Amino acid sequence: MGLKLAGALLLIVSGLILGDREARRYDARHRDLCAMQHALLMLETYVARTVQPFPRALSSVGLAVRGPAGRLMCAVADELMSNPHLTLAQGWTRVLLAVKRGGRAHGFPAYRDDDLQVLGRLFAALGAGGRDDQVSHIRLARETLAINEESARRDLDTYPRLWRYLGAMGGATLALFIV
Repeated sequence: MGLKLAGALLLIVSGLILGDREARRYDARHRDLCAMQHALLMLETYVARTVQPFPRALSSVGLAVRGPAGRLMCAVADELMSNPHLTLAQGWTRVLLAVKRGGRAHGFPAYRDDDLQVLGRLFAALGAGGRDDQVSHIRLARETLAINEESARRDLDTYPRLWRYLGAMGGATLALFIV
């Protein structure tokens, strides 16, 4: 009887942990989208006010912004610095492929595919036009990420609680079947 009770307790705790892990992803997405918007604002300032090459600007922004947004900017900058013949779009593609090969948990787990597509379109457009065009592309990407961030904020009100309840109830249901 004691062994069944211990097993049931482990199932309930594991359900709670799994539900909490899923719930934290919603908070992480909201936080990471806010950080990426901040990073793009800094990049916009670098493009509008300085004459730095993109790898150096991306590296400066990446070092100034913490978390996945900063790591992403630094990764693109490192890719461009290691191979100066790459365009921004090619550097972005290489970083994205490396992230997908390493698995989402290794790379940038909170970003969804639509968030990464916004950044992909931005990096494809940067470096091709004049300063004003590049600033407008950065602003467009920032505004699109703001829309995604608003959606993440709405999801934050509902889904984390739902996942926590599902985890607890799923673990309790499995525990009832064992006991």
